[in-house]
Amino acid sequence: MSFSTIHASLFSVLALSLAACGARVAAMDNGDGAARDAATDAVVATDAAPPTPLRCEPGQWCWQSPLPQGNALHAVYTVSASEAWAVGARGTIVHYANGRWTSVRSPTDFDLRQLWGASASEVWAIGDSGERTMPRRDVLLRWNGAQWSEVAFGPDPTVISIDGSGPDNIWLVTNSTTGASLRRWSGGAFVAAPALPEGARAQSLCVRSATELWVTAGNARGSFPTMLYRWDGAAWTLAHRAEDGSGERFNSPVFCPADGVAIAGYFDFNRGQETYLEVRNGMVGGDRPALPRATGPRLTRTPHGEVFYSNSNEAVQWTPMGWRRSFAIPNVSVYSANFDRLLDGSAGWFASATPFVSSWVEGAWRADPATITGALRLFVAPVGLNATDPIAAFGDRVWARRDGARWVYAETPTIANGMQLSVNDAWGVDTNRMWLVGEAGAIALYNASAQSITAATVEDIGTGAMQDIDGLDANNVWAVGDGATVRRLVGDRWVAPSVALPRVVDGLTLSDLNLTAVDVRAADDVMILGNDVAGGRFASVFFRWNGMTWSASMSFGTTLQRFDRDTRGDVYTVEGSTVKKRPAAGGAWVEIGDVTGSVQRLRVWGPDEIELVQSSREGAGLYRWDIDRRAFTVDGAIVPVDGITNVVTGIDIAGAGSSLWAAGAFGAVLRYEPRR
Repeated sequence: MSFSTIHASLFSVLALSLAACGARVAAMDNGDGAARDAATDAVVATDAAPPTPLRCEPGQWCWQSPLPQGNALHAVYTVSASEAWAVGARGTIVHYANGRWTSVRSPTDFDLRQLWGASASEVWAIGDSGERTMPRRDVLLRWNGAQWSEVAFGPDPTVISIDGSGPDNIWLVTNSTTGASLRRWSGGAFVAAPALPEGARAQSLCVRSATELWVTAGNARGSFPTMLYRWDGAAWTLAHRAEDGSGERFNSPVFCPADGVAIAGYFDFNRGQETYLEVRNGMVGGDRPALPRATGPRLTRTPHGEVFYSNSNEAVQWTPMGWRRSFAIPNVSVYSANFDRLLDGSAGWFASATPFVSSWVEGAWRADPATITGALRLFVAPVGLNATDPIAAFGDRVWARRDGARWVYAETPTIANGMQLSVNDAWGVDTNRMWLVGEAGAIALYNASAQSITAATVEDIGTGAMQDIDGLDANNVWAVGDGATVRRLVGDRWVAPSVALPRVVDGLTLSDLNLTAVDVRAADDVMILGNDVAGGRFASVFFRWNGMTWSASMSFGTTLQRFDRDTRGDVYTVEGSTVKKRPAAGGAWVEIGDVTGSVQRLRVWGPDEIELVQSSREGAGLYRWDIDRRAFTVDGAIVPVDGITNVVTGIDIAGAGSSLWAAGAFGAVLRYEPRR
């Protein structure tokens, strides 16, 4: 299925475009030009015109595919039938207006997870730093009709929730390790609001009007919320309190869908029962009916005040007359989705932790179950077709190929054990063909001219994943994987080597050997890395084939997953956060330098010419060892988005430096051009 087909089925509107990562938004031209909206500093791109040459603003990463954008979206707010907002990972903010989605300048790179709005010129978002800062910090943003800006919310580091009945009646719950605070918008700043009675600590709120506000609270020690308070414009009154020893507590925020009504999810620890509490005009209802618990129902409230409980892909809406089934989203879990609809049901949007939002049209959600969510793990560039820039990318049940300025996506075929191909590694056998290895013992052949993937003939195909492949020429190609699987190419068939790997090394029996990497230097020089729990200890084993027999050496400690050899044959590996090497003839490991994140790929060229892809809190990047600085330094810039699994070097333009390409989750393809 092509990417254009995905967009046609997912939207009747034009595609989203993500702001390029960094302080400025990168202008991308996808055929009919990129137009900048002065009010929102947004970049508009469509996906309908013929392709044009790829362009990327120098000095920063920009999205090439898929459009609309690639960061996960966590929350949506529907302003009207013609306007909406969505926010998500790493400060992503996108705006729907004039029949299209555009990216908007964000004042933060924190993950944005909540949205609430009172009007087109009064929209608020809450986010947090996650692991980017320790301890974690929260951020509160405001859209005033012209721009987004960060707003101080008081001395507490955490803002839990925001709600209001209009632009002049907005409340917050903020929190710290020593207590919680209620704060109210004064028109220019958040100031302290009337506090709850002593001993009560606010944990959620909903605002119906200036004279009706509800708060759930625990005790001063920050226990589970067991109390429900109401503000009548002058004072707090206790509407409900769980009996001591009852095992009851609120397990959802409080919602107020109608005048005089408050609803909150309730859980009884003693009986293991999921229910809800409903208060009408200060009176708690009778028996609290249990909600269906098949997949763990969750109460949720839209920014417009509608209250639902969700169960799998079905949403059930609260009405004054009781709960009624409202809608279902085919093949999408409502439980993990965030959505908002206008009260008349005429328009709405939902996000489900993917880079896409889907619209509510004519009483139903336009959700596309074929939306690309797989991760592209690697790029390929058969030399005869393109010596530098990649022409294809492969990953988890999805692959993509270059078609001029576009990347065209397709599902991978089902080729092994009835499972769809999920590619872990690739190796080019000649200028047109590429071997692929992946899950379920799969080995397949990619033909660049035919743009096809076909299953290879594999003897004794297993169920474990094939993890790595390497070769010297068409007659010397090896692949390894889980379950001590080793295969070599003989003619057009993949067979087990005539001599099996030794299963006793240094006097210890290998019982659960998984192979993670292979390096082929000659017909009589093949090295394989595996790991096992040998003798009750974690062990890494290096096997070496000399053309006739295997030799093996073992080391204990952190299990090694990656290795490579330089032109002299010295072996390099990553142990924990340290890159090490040892001579080709064996001997002690020598520490080279430390890394600050998780290493996803290791390549070595000449002695100490080390290249690795590293992922950290800041993002993923291509790093090279700087022998003068004795440190790994990033090449180009870090990709400040989630889910990037690979970064590769592209073409060097007129000696100005190489372009970089990145691939990752949601079928992401990004490009970086150095500054001239």
